[in-house]
Amino acid sequence: MTRSGDDEHARVTSELAFAATIMPTVESVKPWTLGTLDHLRSASPSDGVVAGVELGPVLGEGGMGIVRAATQRSLGRDVAVKTLRDDQNHGLAVSKLLREALITGALEHPNIVPVYDLGLDPRGTPMLVLKRISGVAWRELLEAPELVKRRFGAADPLEWHLRILMQVANAVHFAHCRGIVHRDIKPDNVMIGEFGEVYVLDWGISVSLHDDGTRRLPLASEATDIAGTPLYMATEMFGGEPPDERTDVYLLGATLYEVVVGHPPHRGGSIVEIMSSTITPAPAPEHVPPELVAVWQRAMAYERADRYASAEELRLALQSVLDHRASTRLCSGASTSLAELLAELEKESSAERREAIYNSYGECAFGFRQALEDWPDNEVARRGLREATVAMARYELEHEDPRAARVLLAKLDPPAEDLAQRLRELEERVRHSAERIEALERLDREMDPNAGLRGRTALLVVLGALWVVVPLLVGSFYAASPDYASLFPVPATMLAVVLVGALTLRRSMMRTTLNRSIVGAAALAFFAQMAIHVGSWLARVPPDESQRFILFNWFLISAMMAITVAPRLAIGAVGYLVAYVLASRWFGLRYVLMAGSNALLLVVAFTAFGRRRPPHDGPSRRGDGAPEAKPRAARDRG
Repeated sequence: MTRSGDDEHARVTSELAFAATIMPTVESVKPWTLGTLDHLRSASPSDGVVAGVELGPVLGEGGMGIVRAATQRSLGRDVAVKTLRDDQNHGLAVSKLLREALITGALEHPNIVPVYDLGLDPRGTPMLVLKRISGVAWRELLEAPELVKRRFGAADPLEWHLRILMQVANAVHFAHCRGIVHRDIKPDNVMIGEFGEVYVLDWGISVSLHDDGTRRLPLASEATDIAGTPLYMATEMFGGEPPDERTDVYLLGATLYEVVVGHPPHRGGSIVEIMSSTITPAPAPEHVPPELVAVWQRAMAYERADRYASAEELRLALQSVLDHRASTRLCSGASTSLAELLAELEKESSAERREAIYNSYGECAFGFRQALEDWPDNEVARRGLREATVAMARYELEHEDPRAARVLLAKLDPPAEDLAQRLRELEERVRHSAERIEALERLDREMDPNAGLRGRTALLVVLGALWVVVPLLVGSFYAASPDYASLFPVPATMLAVVLVGALTLRRSMMRTTLNRSIVGAAALAFFAQMAIHVGSWLARVPPDESQRFILFNWFLISAMMAITVAPRLAIGAVGYLVAYVLASRWFGLRYVLMAGSNALLLVVAFTAFGRRRPPHDGPSRRGDGAPEAKPRAARDRG
């Protein structure tokens, strides 16, 4: 509810003055008027004053009437007496005052000023005795919100004024039930009493919807004159069409518009401009709650059939708005948070920005959910909650977080199919990426040189010591010329040591490709040595020749390991090749050459496999800049 100051008030006042110029100024005295006057003359005392009423000072004057304070002597109570000004004592004014008296007197309602009596003054002009009201015109309170707060303790002036309008609608609905149409509902014709009482005034141009046969009240079917205040009037009131209940509904809607917006719905400096403004809906400011806009737009629909069917229906619509006002306030605050959220989403993303985004989303989502809890049919809150959730789901999809996006999309009813399709595509990409990462991590664990280090070192120590010592022992015990029966147990024993050691240390030795390669190469070497002895024995090759081939066998195995596992082992392979060549020339040195080449391989193996390697330079990074989790193998060294 807004006011634009003295200039706006002056302009509206001038429009109201203009409206008065188009009202009819001449009306012949109707037969029912003459009959009523004759009845009043016969009933009035000789002094021409209403019996038992003592006139007092003037309380106020209007365009045609004057209101005086008076005292009703029989009951000792204060009353008000309304009569015509001296310059308005003509047929139109007399008819209007009598019409107001008869209609108001027929409408006994808490929101309609009671009529106590009707008589004539000494001039023979009608005098209307009414309840004396101490209060102010509603318009004054509309223009002074602070006065409403101070005088009536209203924390929310708009809600207070809406409740005033609901009482006006209640009085108008009562009149409609009695067959009376007001035709001039506006804030100027409503009085607010000292204790907040609401009274609908000025029934002077009202008409009756039903003919009671007395012709005492003008009929709506005959009311084709332009009557009312143009700034509020419905289109049919300009076109000479008979008014009905929905004409008053339009006027109530126009009054609602002024209560909320701050000025009447129709604007213009001429009757043509004002009539033209009735064709299109009155503009609604952005700050006005949509529920109130919907109420006045329906009440002021161009076609009567599209309006509320009754003033009571409009009153119930206002009651519904008030019942949902808490939900509307929550929705308004949540809408502000939604605007902040959308602004945050437009900015560049970062960890700090993500926190701000989720704070804004949490605020607006909470507000919209509370609004819906108070009023499940609050479509503004429902649309706002959906818009916020969709915006967040898009944000998470753009930042490739399928889990967060799925949680958000699960809240949408109905679902957003386009976003659901994007989510499925993202989840498929993430799944493939996870599979690739898992394969790389598995490979990293398999190839980690530090995994199983203790078991590998232990096996190398035991196996290496035996491998160096055994040739020397064999050379001592079988220096003459050993046979195959004495040679075969040596590689068999070494193979058994390898297999038992691998089985005993299987948790370490079987966990990586490197360890498995070492165990496999050693087992293959000793198995091949046994095979050479067996083959040589079957070929009847002398045992000495079989021993010389062993060095070449070890050369092949170590060369294979150098190529496939650790290039450093090429040193050992070269050692075996040299030992093979030297043993071929000086066969008597074979055992020493075996022990020496085995020792060389053992040293090379320890440098290659028996010490901890430094970790990677740093963790790899994902596409979004976040560090990858450290591979499990790097956390679980053995």
